[in-house]
Amino acid sequence: MASMLVFKCRQLPGRLPLNLYNAGIAALTVGSLMEGVLEIYGTTNDLLRIYWFVGFGLAGIGILMYLIGC
Repeated sequence: MASMLVFKCRQLPGRLPLNLYNAGIAALTVGSLMEGVLEIYGTTNDLLRIYWFVGFGLAGIGILMYLIGC
């Protein structure tokens, strides 16, 4: 809501930017949970980095699409 005041947007985000942002947050959440489970188990896995890249990438694309659409 605060970003709508800063960027003078009068519209809510469209479905695609919102879905991309939510998918990015979901990927970051799943990645954090998996990393926690593996940490408790006492092992590591290099493939967990994919969750971070995909999560931040999707969330960033969603935010950029929203800002471009204002």
